[in-house]
Amino acid sequence: MKLKNVALVAGCVNAVVAEKYLKLDFEKHRADIDEELPLAHSAARQLRKRASDDSVAFPLVAQENYYSINLEVGTPPQNVSLLLDTGSSDMWVIGSNNGYCKNSDNKSRNLDALGSNRFAKRASSVASASPSSATDSDGGDDGDDSGDAEQFYPTAASEIPAAAKTLDCQSLSLFDLEKSSSFKSNSTPFFTSYGDNSYASGLWGTDDVRLGNLSIADVFFAVANFSNSSTGVLGVGLPALESYNPALSDNFNVSDYLPANSSDADIDNISKPTYANFPQILKQKNVIEKVAYSLFLNDTNATNGQILFGAVDHSKYTGSLSTLPLVNSLYVEGINDTTQLEITLDGMGLKNSQGQFTIYNQKMPALLDSGTTVSYLPIDLHSLVAKQLKGIVDPQTGFIKLKNCPAKNDNTQLVFNFGGAFISIKYTEFIEKSDDDNCYVTFMPQGEPGILLGDNFLRNAYIVYDLEDMEISIAQANFNGGAENIEAIVKNVPSAVKAPGYSASFTEFPSSYATTGNIFSGYNSTNSTGSAGSKTTMTSSRTSRNTNTASAAGNSSSSTRAKKNAGFAHEVPVSAISVIMVFNILLSMLL
Repeated sequence: MKLKNVALVAGCVNAVVAEKYLKLDFEKHRADIDEELPLAHSAARQLRKRASDDSVAFPLVAQENYYSINLEVGTPPQNVSLLLDTGSSDMWVIGSNNGYCKNSDNKSRNLDALGSNRFAKRASSVASASPSSATDSDGGDDGDDSGDAEQFYPTAASEIPAAAKTLDCQSLSLFDLEKSSSFKSNSTPFFTSYGDNSYASGLWGTDDVRLGNLSIADVFFAVANFSNSSTGVLGVGLPALESYNPALSDNFNVSDYLPANSSDADIDNISKPTYANFPQILKQKNVIEKVAYSLFLNDTNATNGQILFGAVDHSKYTGSLSTLPLVNSLYVEGINDTTQLEITLDGMGLKNSQGQFTIYNQKMPALLDSGTTVSYLPIDLHSLVAKQLKGIVDPQTGFIKLKNCPAKNDNTQLVFNFGGAFISIKYTEFIEKSDDDNCYVTFMPQGEPGILLGDNFLRNAYIVYDLEDMEISIAQANFNGGAENIEAIVKNVPSAVKAPGYSASFTEFPSSYATTGNIFSGYNSTNSTGSAGSKTTMTSSRTSRNTNTASAAGNSSSSTRAKKNAGFAHEVPVSAISVIMVFNILLSMLL
Protein backbone atom coordinates (compact mmCIF):
# COMPACT_ATOMS: atom_id res chain seq x y z
CA MET A 1 0.00 0.00 0.00
CA LYS A 2 1.44 3.33 -1.05
CA LEU A 3 0.63 6.46 0.92
CA LYS A 4 0.88 9.75 -0.86
CA ASN A 5 2.76 12.42 1.01
CA VAL A 6 4.04 15.95 0.79
CA ALA A 7 7.70 16.33 -0.02
CA LEU A 8 9.94 19.36 -0.20
CA VAL A 9 12.07 19.24 -3.30
CA ALA A 10 14.86 21.58 -4.28
CA GLY A 11 13.93 24.88 -5.81
CA CYS A 12 15.32 28.35 -5.85
CA VAL A 13 16.12 29.13 -2.24
CA ASN A 14 17.45 32.44 -1.06
CA ALA A 15 19.40 33.07 2.11
CA VAL A 16 19.61 36.73 2.96
CA VAL A 17 22.07 38.21 5.43
CA ALA A 18 20.96 41.78 6.13
CA GLU A 19 20.01 43.85 9.17
CA LYS A 20 21.21 41.10 11.49
CA TYR A 21 19.17 38.17 10.24
CA LEU A 22 19.58 35.20 7.94
CA LYS A 23 16.63 34.35 5.68
CA LEU A 24 16.18 31.03 3.93
CA ASP A 25 13.39 30.66 1.36
CA PHE A 26 12.60 27.23 -0.05
CA GLU A 27 10.23 25.74 -2.60
CA LYS A 28 7.87 22.84 -1.98
CA HIS A 29 6.54 20.12 -4.26
CA ARG A 30 4.57 16.91 -3.88
CA ALA A 31 6.10 13.46 -4.20
CA ASP A 32 5.04 9.94 -3.33
CA ILE A 33 6.51 8.64 -0.11
CA ASP A 34 8.36 5.87 -1.89
CA GLU A 35 9.61 8.07 -4.68
CA GLU A 36 13.36 8.46 -4.76
CA LEU A 37 14.17 12.15 -4.67
CA PRO A 38 17.08 13.64 -6.60
CA LEU A 39 19.72 13.83 -3.91
CA ALA A 40 22.41 14.24 -6.53
CA HIS A 41 20.76 17.41 -7.72
CA SER A 42 21.16 19.05 -4.34
CA ALA A 43 24.88 18.42 -4.37
CA ALA A 44 25.22 19.73 -7.89
CA ARG A 45 23.60 23.07 -7.23
CA GLN A 46 26.20 25.68 -6.48
CA LEU A 47 26.11 28.49 -3.94
CA ARG A 48 25.71 31.77 -5.70
CA LYS A 49 25.93 35.44 -4.82
CA ARG A 50 23.37 37.93 -6.03
CA ALA A 51 24.81 40.67 -8.16
CA SER A 52 22.42 43.27 -6.76
CA ASP A 53 23.37 43.07 -3.09
CA ASP A 54 25.46 41.26 -0.50
CA SER A 55 22.84 38.69 0.41
CA VAL A 56 23.50 34.97 0.20
CA ALA A 57 21.49 32.62 -1.97
CA PHE A 58 21.56 28.85 -1.71
CA PRO A 59 19.04 26.12 -2.48
CA LEU A 60 17.21 23.67 -0.27
CA VAL A 61 16.23 20.21 -1.39
CA ALA A 62 13.55 18.10 0.20
CA GLN A 63 14.11 14.50 1.10
CA GLU A 64 10.63 13.09 1.55
CA ASN A 65 9.35 15.50 4.23
CA TYR A 66 12.61 17.05 5.30
CA TYR A 67 14.39 20.24 4.54
CA SER A 68 17.97 20.10 3.49
CA ILE A 69 20.43 22.85 2.89
CA ASN A 70 23.61 23.00 0.86
CA LEU A 71 26.73 24.35 2.54
CA GLU A 72 30.35 24.57 1.51
CA VAL A 73 32.77 23.02 3.98
CA GLY A 74 36.57 22.97 4.04
CA THR A 75 39.44 24.44 2.04
CA PRO A 76 39.01 24.26 -0.88
CA PRO A 77 35.24 24.26 -0.33
CA GLN A 78 33.27 21.05 -0.78
CA ASN A 79 29.49 21.01 -1.21
CA VAL A 80 27.58 19.06 1.44
CA SER A 81 23.84 18.63 1.86
CA LEU A 82 22.47 18.50 5.41
CA LEU A 83 19.02 18.01 6.86
CA LEU A 84 17.90 21.10 8.78
CA ASP A 85 16.47 19.82 12.05
CA THR A 86 15.01 21.72 15.00
CA GLY A 87 14.84 18.49 16.97
CA SER A 88 18.57 17.90 17.25
CA SER A 89 21.58 20.08 17.93
CA ASP A 90 24.66 18.64 16.23
CA MET A 91 26.07 19.24 12.80
CA TRP A 92 27.54 16.16 11.17
CA VAL A 93 28.48 15.34 7.61
CA ILE A 94 29.01 12.01 5.88
CA GLY A 95 32.62 11.31 5.02
CA SER A 96 33.73 10.33 1.54
CA ASN A 97 34.95 6.96 2.85
CA ASN A 98 31.57 5.92 4.25
CA GLY A 99 31.54 2.16 4.70
CA TYR A 100 27.94 1.92 3.49
CA CYS A 101 28.82 3.12 0.01
CA LYS A 102 28.50 0.57 -2.75
CA ASN A 103 31.77 -1.31 -3.24
CA SER A 104 33.25 0.36 -0.16
CA ASP A 105 36.33 -1.22 1.37
CA ASN A 106 36.85 1.41 4.06
CA LYS A 107 38.90 -0.09 6.87
CA SER A 108 40.90 2.88 8.00
CA ARG A 109 38.37 4.63 10.18
CA ASN A 110 37.31 2.02 12.68
CA LEU A 111 36.89 2.39 16.40
CA ASP A 112 40.35 1.00 17.11
CA ALA A 113 41.77 4.02 15.34
CA LEU A 114 39.63 6.36 17.40
CA GLY A 115 40.31 5.28 20.92
CA SER A 116 38.78 1.94 20.49
CA ASN A 117 37.59 -0.43 23.11
CA ARG A 118 36.79 2.30 25.57
CA PHE A 119 34.49 3.95 23.04
CA ALA A 120 33.09 0.64 21.86
CA LYS A 121 31.89 -0.31 25.33
CA ARG A 122 30.35 3.06 25.94
CA ALA A 123 28.63 3.39 22.61
CA SER A 124 25.69 1.27 23.65
CA SER A 125 25.11 3.59 26.57
CA VAL A 126 25.58 6.75 24.58
CA ALA A 127 23.56 5.52 21.64
CA SER A 128 21.30 3.47 23.87
CA ALA A 129 19.94 1.26 21.15
CA SER A 130 21.04 -1.30 18.63
CA PRO A 131 19.40 -1.98 15.28
CA SER A 132 17.89 -5.08 16.82
CA SER A 133 16.70 -3.37 19.98
CA ALA A 134 16.16 0.25 19.02
CA THR A 135 12.44 -0.08 19.53
CA ASP A 136 11.83 -0.91 23.15
CA SER A 137 8.50 -2.62 23.49
CA ASP A 138 8.35 -1.86 27.16
CA GLY A 139 9.14 1.82 26.71
CA GLY A 140 11.75 1.64 29.43
CA ASP A 141 15.16 3.20 29.73
CA ASP A 142 16.99 3.12 26.43
CA GLY A 143 20.39 2.79 28.00
CA ASP A 144 22.07 -0.55 27.75
CA ASP A 145 25.35 -0.78 29.53
CA SER A 146 26.06 -4.28 28.35
CA GLY A 147 27.62 -5.37 25.11
CA ASP A 148 29.96 -3.72 22.67
CA ALA A 149 29.08 -1.21 20.00
CA GLU A 150 30.68 -3.43 17.35
CA GLN A 151 28.11 -6.09 18.08
CA PHE A 152 25.36 -3.79 16.88
CA TYR A 153 26.96 -1.10 14.71
CA PRO A 154 29.62 -2.00 12.14
CA THR A 155 32.75 0.12 12.43
CA ALA A 156 34.67 -1.30 9.49
CA ALA A 157 33.49 -1.96 5.97
CA SER A 158 34.41 -5.63 6.33
CA GLU A 159 31.79 -5.91 9.08
CA ILE A 160 29.03 -4.56 6.86
CA PRO A 161 27.12 -7.19 4.87
CA ALA A 162 27.33 -6.66 1.14
CA ALA A 163 23.55 -6.39 1.01
CA ALA A 164 23.71 -3.38 3.35
CA LYS A 165 26.12 -1.42 1.16
CA THR A 166 23.36 0.26 -0.78
CA LEU A 167 24.28 3.95 -0.78
CA ASP A 168 25.13 5.33 -4.20
CA CYS A 169 27.73 7.67 -2.80
CA GLN A 170 28.66 9.04 -6.20
CA SER A 171 25.27 10.76 -6.21
CA LEU A 172 25.56 12.04 -2.62
CA SER A 173 27.32 15.09 -1.26
CA LEU A 174 30.13 13.72 0.89
CA PHE A 175 33.01 15.41 2.68
CA ASP A 176 36.60 14.32 2.17
CA LEU A 177 38.44 15.62 5.22
CA GLU A 178 41.81 14.61 3.80
CA LYS A 179 41.29 17.08 0.95
CA SER A 180 40.60 19.97 3.30
CA SER A 181 43.67 21.83 4.49
CA SER A 182 41.65 23.62 7.19
CA PHE A 183 40.09 20.58 8.88
CA LYS A 184 41.33 19.96 12.42
CA SER A 185 40.43 16.87 14.42
CA ASN A 186 40.11 17.13 18.19
CA SER A 187 40.61 13.37 18.67
CA THR A 188 37.14 12.81 20.09
CA PRO A 189 35.04 9.94 18.72
CA PHE A 190 31.58 10.76 17.42
CA PHE A 191 28.63 8.43 17.64
CA THR A 192 24.90 8.94 17.38
CA SER A 193 22.01 6.59 16.70
CA TYR A 194 18.40 7.12 15.78
CA GLY A 195 15.14 5.37 16.50
CA ASP A 196 14.85 4.23 12.88
CA ASN A 197 18.02 2.11 13.35
CA SER A 198 20.20 4.52 11.42
CA TYR A 199 23.46 5.64 12.99
CA ALA A 200 26.63 7.57 12.36
CA SER A 201 30.13 7.18 13.79
CA GLY A 202 33.35 9.03 13.16
CA LEU A 203 35.19 11.87 14.82
CA TRP A 204 34.73 15.48 15.85
CA GLY A 205 36.68 18.38 14.45
CA THR A 206 36.52 21.92 13.10
CA ASP A 207 36.57 23.43 9.65
CA ASP A 208 35.41 26.46 7.71
CA VAL A 209 31.81 26.68 6.51
CA ARG A 210 30.57 28.97 3.76
CA LEU A 211 27.08 30.18 2.91
CA GLY A 212 27.70 32.17 -0.25
CA ASN A 213 29.33 35.40 0.88
CA LEU A 214 29.05 34.39 4.55
CA SER A 215 32.14 32.55 5.78
CA ILE A 216 32.35 31.02 9.26
CA ALA A 217 35.73 29.80 10.48
CA ASP A 218 36.34 26.89 12.84
CA VAL A 219 32.82 25.48 12.96
CA PHE A 220 32.62 22.47 15.26
CA PHE A 221 31.02 19.40 13.67
CA ALA A 222 31.49 15.67 13.17
CA VAL A 223 32.55 13.64 10.15
CA ALA A 224 30.82 10.26 9.94
CA ASN A 225 32.87 7.67 8.12
CA PHE A 226 30.27 5.03 8.91
CA SER A 227 26.59 5.85 8.47
CA ASN A 228 23.66 4.04 6.93
CA SER A 229 21.93 7.39 6.37
CA SER A 230 22.05 9.11 3.00
CA THR A 231 22.58 12.59 4.39
CA GLY A 232 24.05 14.37 7.38
CA VAL A 233 22.27 16.71 9.76
CA LEU A 234 22.37 20.39 10.64
CA GLY A 235 20.81 20.43 14.10
CA VAL A 236 19.61 23.77 15.45
CA GLY A 237 18.21 22.67 18.80
CA LEU A 238 19.29 23.44 22.35
CA PRO A 239 22.94 22.92 23.39
CA ALA A 240 21.87 20.42 26.05
CA LEU A 241 20.83 18.06 23.25
CA GLU A 242 24.31 17.92 21.76
CA SER A 243 25.90 14.48 21.64
CA TYR A 244 29.50 15.66 22.00
CA ASN A 245 31.15 13.86 24.92
CA PRO A 246 34.68 15.07 25.71
CA ALA A 247 35.16 12.19 28.16
CA LEU A 248 35.67 9.93 25.13
CA SER A 249 38.62 11.94 23.86
CA ASP A 250 42.17 10.60 24.03
CA ASN A 251 43.11 14.04 25.37
CA PHE A 252 40.48 14.07 28.10
CA ASN A 253 41.74 15.33 31.45
CA VAL A 254 39.34 15.10 34.35
CA SER A 255 40.99 18.05 36.10
CA ASP A 256 39.83 20.33 33.29
CA TYR A 257 36.25 19.87 34.50
CA LEU A 258 36.72 19.98 38.27
CA PRO A 259 37.37 22.98 40.50
CA ALA A 260 40.58 23.20 42.50
CA ASN A 261 40.70 21.04 45.64
CA SER A 262 37.64 19.18 44.44
CA SER A 263 36.28 15.92 45.79
CA ASP A 264 34.34 13.07 44.29
CA ALA A 265 31.14 14.76 45.40
CA ASP A 266 31.87 17.69 43.09
CA ILE A 267 31.15 15.50 40.09
CA ASP A 268 27.44 15.81 40.75
CA ASN A 269 27.73 19.56 40.17
CA ILE A 270 29.48 19.32 36.81
CA SER A 271 27.47 19.86 33.66
CA LYS A 272 28.44 18.18 30.43
CA PRO A 273 30.33 20.72 28.31
CA THR A 274 28.58 22.06 25.24
CA TYR A 275 29.83 23.83 22.15
CA ALA A 276 28.52 26.63 19.93
CA ASN A 277 26.23 24.98 17.40
CA PHE A 278 24.89 26.64 14.24
CA PRO A 279 22.43 29.16 15.77
CA GLN A 280 24.98 30.16 18.41
CA ILE A 281 27.72 30.54 15.82
CA LEU A 282 25.51 32.96 13.87
CA LYS A 283 25.32 35.20 16.93
CA GLN A 284 29.02 34.88 17.70
CA LYS A 285 29.81 35.95 14.14
CA ASN A 286 27.46 38.94 14.45
CA VAL A 287 25.07 37.63 11.80
CA ILE A 288 22.13 37.78 14.22
CA GLU A 289 21.49 39.63 17.47
CA LYS A 290 19.86 36.79 19.36
CA VAL A 291 19.94 33.00 19.20
CA ALA A 292 16.44 32.62 17.84
CA TYR A 293 14.76 31.68 14.59
CA SER A 294 11.26 31.53 13.12
CA LEU A 295 9.75 28.82 10.98
CA PHE A 296 7.02 29.12 8.34
CA LEU A 297 6.33 25.97 6.33
CA ASN A 298 3.44 27.50 4.39
CA ASP A 299 0.32 25.87 3.02
CA THR A 300 0.43 22.29 1.78
CA ASN A 301 -0.01 23.34 -1.84
CA ALA A 302 2.27 26.38 -1.68
CA THR A 303 5.57 26.44 -3.52
CA ASN A 304 7.62 28.23 -0.89
CA GLY A 305 8.30 28.56 2.80
CA GLN A 306 10.70 30.43 5.04
CA ILE A 307 13.13 30.03 7.90
CA LEU A 308 14.46 33.21 9.49
CA PHE A 309 17.42 33.18 11.84
CA GLY A 310 17.34 36.18 14.17
CA ALA A 311 14.09 37.69 12.91
CA VAL A 312 10.30 37.49 12.64
CA ASP A 313 8.20 38.06 9.53
CA HIS A 314 4.95 39.63 10.75
CA SER A 315 3.26 38.96 7.42
CA LYS A 316 3.41 35.22 8.00
CA TYR A 317 0.95 35.00 10.91
CA THR A 318 -2.43 36.28 12.03
CA GLY A 319 -3.43 37.51 15.46
CA SER A 320 -0.75 37.75 18.14
CA LEU A 321 2.39 35.78 18.73
CA SER A 322 1.76 34.06 22.05
CA THR A 323 4.81 33.16 24.10
CA LEU A 324 5.17 30.12 26.33
CA PRO A 325 8.15 28.86 28.32
CA LEU A 326 9.93 25.67 27.37
CA VAL A 327 9.17 22.75 29.65
CA ASN A 328 11.17 19.69 30.60
CA SER A 329 9.52 16.32 30.07
CA LEU A 330 12.78 14.50 30.79
CA TYR A 331 12.48 15.03 34.53
CA VAL A 332 11.02 11.53 34.68
CA GLU A 333 14.40 10.24 33.49
CA GLY A 334 16.48 12.25 35.94
CA ILE A 335 17.40 15.08 33.57
CA ASN A 336 17.00 18.44 35.25
CA ASP A 337 17.95 20.69 32.35
CA THR A 338 15.59 21.51 29.51
CA THR A 339 16.92 19.74 26.43
CA GLN A 340 14.10 19.84 23.89
CA LEU A 341 11.88 22.45 22.25
CA GLU A 342 8.72 21.56 24.17
CA ILE A 343 5.88 23.76 25.36
CA THR A 344 2.66 23.06 27.25
CA LEU A 345 -0.33 21.82 25.28
CA ASP A 346 -3.40 22.28 27.48
CA GLY A 347 -5.74 20.21 25.39
CA MET A 348 -7.18 19.29 22.02
CA GLY A 349 -10.67 19.53 20.64
CA LEU A 350 -12.84 19.32 17.56
CA LYS A 351 -14.94 22.11 16.13
CA ASN A 352 -17.44 22.12 13.29
CA SER A 353 -20.84 23.53 12.42
CA GLN A 354 -22.48 21.14 14.88
CA GLY A 355 -20.53 22.34 17.90
CA GLN A 356 -17.37 21.95 19.91
CA PHE A 357 -15.92 18.85 21.44
CA THR A 358 -13.12 18.64 23.99
CA ILE A 359 -11.03 15.52 23.41
CA TYR A 360 -8.92 16.08 26.52
CA ASN A 361 -7.88 18.99 28.72
CA GLN A 362 -4.78 18.03 30.68
CA LYS A 363 -1.45 19.82 30.48
CA MET A 364 1.02 17.86 28.39
CA PRO A 365 4.48 18.60 26.98
CA ALA A 366 4.41 18.98 23.21
CA LEU A 367 7.61 18.81 21.20
CA LEU A 368 7.47 21.11 18.14
CA ASP A 369 9.76 19.32 15.74
CA SER A 370 10.28 20.26 12.10
CA GLY A 371 12.30 17.11 11.55
CA THR A 372 9.31 14.82 12.01
CA THR A 373 6.81 14.21 9.23
CA VAL A 374 3.71 13.38 11.25
CA SER A 375 2.51 13.89 14.82
CA TYR A 376 2.60 11.44 17.73
CA LEU A 377 0.25 10.98 20.65
CA PRO A 378 0.38 8.73 23.70
CA ILE A 379 -1.28 5.40 23.00
CA ASP A 380 -4.50 5.93 24.90
CA LEU A 381 -4.94 9.49 23.69
CA HIS A 382 -4.29 8.28 20.16
CA SER A 383 -7.03 5.66 20.58
CA LEU A 384 -9.44 8.27 21.89
CA VAL A 385 -8.76 10.58 18.96
CA ALA A 386 -9.31 7.66 16.58
CA LYS A 387 -12.68 6.97 18.20
CA GLN A 388 -13.79 10.59 18.05
CA LEU A 389 -12.82 10.81 14.38
CA LYS A 390 -14.82 7.62 13.74
CA GLY A 391 -11.77 5.67 12.77
CA ILE A 392 -9.64 2.75 13.90
CA VAL A 393 -5.93 2.40 14.49
CA ASP A 394 -4.45 0.68 11.47
CA PRO A 395 -2.16 -2.10 12.77
CA GLN A 396 0.20 -1.84 9.79
CA THR A 397 0.88 1.89 9.76
CA GLY A 398 -0.27 3.10 13.18
CA PHE A 399 -2.25 5.82 11.43
CA ILE A 400 -5.93 6.36 12.11
CA LYS A 401 -7.89 4.71 9.32
CA LEU A 402 -11.20 6.45 8.72
CA LYS A 403 -14.39 4.58 7.98
CA ASN A 404 -15.24 7.13 5.32
CA CYS A 405 -13.11 9.75 3.64
CA PRO A 406 -14.28 13.27 4.50
CA ALA A 407 -15.97 15.38 1.89
CA LYS A 408 -13.88 18.03 0.22
CA ASN A 409 -15.95 20.71 1.92
CA ASP A 410 -15.75 19.14 5.39
CA ASN A 411 -15.30 21.98 7.86
CA THR A 412 -14.22 20.01 10.93
CA GLN A 413 -11.19 21.52 12.62
CA LEU A 414 -8.72 20.24 15.17
CA VAL A 415 -8.08 22.88 17.80
CA PHE A 416 -4.91 22.93 19.90
CA ASN A 417 -4.88 24.99 23.10
CA PHE A 418 -1.45 26.27 24.14
CA GLY A 419 -2.06 28.10 27.39
CA GLY A 420 -4.94 30.04 25.90
CA ALA A 421 -3.35 30.47 22.47
CA PHE A 422 -5.34 28.47 19.94
CA ILE A 423 -4.20 26.95 16.66
CA SER A 424 -7.05 25.74 14.46
CA ILE A 425 -6.35 23.30 11.64
CA LYS A 426 -8.68 21.58 9.20
CA TYR A 427 -8.48 17.96 10.13
CA THR A 428 -8.29 17.13 6.43
CA GLU A 429 -4.80 18.66 6.63
CA PHE A 430 -3.84 15.58 8.63
CA ILE A 431 -5.28 13.12 6.12
CA GLU A 432 -3.39 11.16 3.49
CA LYS A 433 -5.10 9.01 0.89
CA SER A 434 -3.77 5.65 -0.25
CA ASP A 435 -3.95 4.21 -3.73
CA ASP A 436 -6.84 2.00 -2.66
CA ASP A 437 -8.79 5.13 -1.67
CA ASN A 438 -8.57 4.63 2.08
CA CYS A 439 -8.03 7.75 4.16
CA TYR A 440 -5.60 7.91 7.07
CA VAL A 441 -5.20 10.58 9.73
CA THR A 442 -1.47 11.04 10.22
CA PHE A 443 -1.40 10.77 13.99
CA MET A 444 0.78 7.92 15.24
CA PRO A 445 0.73 6.23 18.67
CA GLN A 446 3.83 6.24 20.81
CA GLY A 447 4.83 4.60 24.06
CA GLU A 448 6.12 7.85 25.51
CA PRO A 449 3.68 9.91 27.57
CA GLY A 450 4.32 13.21 25.78
CA ILE A 451 3.12 14.60 22.47
CA LEU A 452 5.19 15.27 19.37
CA LEU A 453 3.82 17.72 16.82
CA GLY A 454 5.45 17.32 13.43
CA ASP A 455 5.16 18.99 10.06
CA ASN A 456 1.47 18.22 9.62
CA PHE A 457 0.88 20.57 12.56
CA LEU A 458 3.74 23.00 12.09
CA ARG A 459 2.83 24.01 8.56
CA ASN A 460 -0.35 25.57 9.97
CA ALA A 461 1.47 27.56 12.65
CA TYR A 462 4.11 30.25 12.74
CA ILE A 463 6.74 29.29 15.31
CA VAL A 464 9.50 31.39 16.83
CA TYR A 465 12.14 29.39 18.71
CA ASP A 466 13.99 31.56 21.25
CA LEU A 467 16.94 29.48 22.43
CA GLU A 468 18.31 32.21 24.71
CA ASP A 469 15.20 32.94 26.77
CA MET A 470 14.04 29.31 26.50
CA GLU A 471 10.67 30.26 25.05
CA ILE A 472 8.57 29.55 22.00
CA SER A 473 6.14 32.02 20.47
CA ILE A 474 3.31 30.64 18.37
CA ALA A 475 0.58 32.03 16.13
CA GLN A 476 -1.81 30.91 13.42
CA ALA A 477 0.00 30.78 10.08
CA ASN A 478 -1.08 33.33 7.48
CA PHE A 479 -0.91 31.94 3.97
CA ASN A 480 -1.98 35.21 2.32
CA GLY A 481 0.08 37.77 4.17
CA GLY A 482 1.28 39.79 1.22
CA ALA A 483 4.57 41.66 1.30
CA GLU A 484 7.21 40.66 3.83
CA ASN A 485 7.39 42.56 7.10
CA ILE A 486 10.62 41.35 8.67
CA GLU A 487 11.82 42.64 12.02
CA ALA A 488 15.04 41.55 13.66
CA ILE A 489 14.95 39.97 17.11
CA VAL A 490 17.21 42.08 19.31
CA LYS A 491 16.10 41.42 22.88
CA ASN A 492 12.53 40.14 22.96
CA VAL A 493 10.54 38.60 20.12
CA PRO A 494 8.89 41.62 18.46
CA SER A 495 5.14 42.01 19.11
CA ALA A 496 4.97 38.76 21.08
CA VAL A 497 2.92 38.65 24.29
CA LYS A 498 2.83 36.07 27.03
CA ALA A 499 0.07 33.52 26.60
CA PRO A 500 -2.63 33.67 29.30
CA GLY A 501 -1.38 30.36 30.67
CA TYR A 502 2.32 31.28 30.58
CA SER A 503 2.74 30.77 34.32
CA ALA A 504 0.65 27.60 34.45
CA SER A 505 2.88 25.26 32.50
CA PHE A 506 3.24 21.50 32.50
CA THR A 507 5.02 20.13 35.57
CA GLU A 508 4.13 16.44 35.68
CA PHE A 509 2.36 13.89 33.55
CA PRO A 510 -1.32 13.31 34.36
CA SER A 511 -2.41 9.93 35.63
CA SER A 512 -5.49 10.11 33.42
CA TYR A 513 -7.01 12.36 30.79
CA ALA A 514 -10.02 14.44 31.80
CA THR A 515 -12.60 15.28 29.16
CA THR A 516 -15.17 17.07 31.29
CA GLY A 517 -13.54 20.48 30.90
CA ASN A 518 -13.80 22.92 28.02
CA ILE A 519 -10.64 23.85 26.15
CA PHE A 520 -12.57 26.40 24.11
CA SER A 521 -12.86 28.96 26.90
CA GLY A 522 -11.68 32.22 25.40
CA TYR A 523 -11.50 30.71 21.92
CA ASN A 524 -13.51 33.43 20.19
CA SER A 525 -11.47 36.25 21.69
CA THR A 526 -8.04 34.80 21.04
CA ASN A 527 -8.46 32.86 17.80
CA SER A 528 -8.52 34.89 14.62
CA THR A 529 -9.46 32.14 12.18
CA GLY A 530 -13.20 32.50 12.56
CA SER A 531 -16.17 31.61 14.70
CA ALA A 532 -15.86 28.94 17.30
CA GLY A 533 -19.26 27.62 16.25
CA SER A 534 -22.03 26.53 18.58
CA LYS A 535 -21.48 26.88 22.29
CA THR A 536 -22.64 23.30 22.75
CA THR A 537 -19.75 21.38 24.28
CA MET A 538 -19.66 17.67 23.60
CA THR A 539 -18.03 15.36 26.12
CA SER A 540 -17.22 11.69 26.16
CA SER A 541 -16.38 9.08 28.72
CA ARG A 542 -12.68 8.47 29.19
CA THR A 543 -11.06 5.15 29.83
CA SER A 544 -8.33 5.01 32.42
CA ARG A 545 -4.88 5.86 31.16
CA ASN A 546 -2.97 2.93 29.73
CA THR A 547 0.18 2.73 31.76
CA ASN A 548 1.68 0.04 29.55
CA THR A 549 3.99 1.83 27.17
CA ALA A 550 3.97 -0.86 24.53
CA SER A 551 2.98 0.46 21.12
CA ALA A 552 -0.57 0.11 19.89
CA ALA A 553 0.66 -0.60 16.40
CA GLY A 554 3.08 -3.32 15.45
CA ASN A 555 5.66 -1.01 13.92
CA SER A 556 5.14 2.10 15.97
CA SER A 557 6.89 1.30 19.24
CA SER A 558 10.01 3.31 19.72
CA SER A 559 12.93 3.90 21.97
CA THR A 560 12.58 6.68 24.51
CA ARG A 561 13.51 10.09 23.14
CA ALA A 562 13.64 8.79 19.57
CA LYS A 563 11.99 11.02 17.03
CA LYS A 564 9.35 9.11 15.11
CA ASN A 565 8.71 9.36 11.39
CA ALA A 566 6.67 6.26 10.59
CA GLY A 567 9.77 4.91 8.93
CA PHE A 568 9.79 7.85 6.51
CA ALA A 569 13.36 8.98 6.84
CA HIS A 570 15.11 10.30 9.90
CA GLU A 571 14.78 10.32 13.65
CA VAL A 572 16.26 12.33 16.49
CA PRO A 573 19.19 10.82 18.35
CA VAL A 574 18.54 9.30 21.75
CA SER A 575 21.87 10.51 23.11
CA ALA A 576 20.48 13.59 24.87
CA ILE A 577 19.90 11.66 28.07
CA SER A 578 22.67 9.13 28.03
CA VAL A 579 25.55 11.41 27.04
CA ILE A 580 24.95 13.47 30.17
CA MET A 581 24.87 10.33 32.30
CA VAL A 582 27.89 8.76 30.64
CA PHE A 583 29.92 11.96 30.98
CA ASN A 584 29.42 11.97 34.75
CA ILE A 585 30.04 8.23 35.02
CA LEU A 586 33.34 8.56 33.19
CA LEU A 587 34.38 11.42 35.43
CA SER A 588 33.81 9.27 38.48
CA MET A 589 35.78 6.39 36.93
CA LEU A 590 38.76 8.62 36.25
CA LEU A 591 38.96 10.21 39.69
